[in-house]
Amino acid sequence: MASASENDEAAFHKEECRFYRNEWPEKDELVIVEIQNVNEDGAYVRLLEYNNREALILASSVTRKRVKNVKKILKLGTQDCMQVISVDKEGGFIDLSKRTV
Repeated sequence: MASASENDEAAFHKEECRFYRNEWPEKDELVIVEIQNVNEDGAYVRLLEYNNREALILASSVTRKRVKNVKKILKLGTQDCMQVISVDKEGGFIDLSKRTV
């Protein structure tokens, strides 16, 4: 059986935190993200203004410089500003770029 504090925490994470009327960001829009998972191919992030929707930033879209390891630029748990490259509402995919910001 879950304790009261665990139930409160679960309710907190289900809370909506959208700042905009639109449920999906528009192409070329700047968004604030929190980095969740970083690997050699890129990083998975949460869009803070759009109810924590998950998005992807590819390693090639992180910087114009040549980088051996993306983890040196994108740190877990940090917040950053990125630009929306494409949005697929049917598939639920959002691609981002830090290089164009």
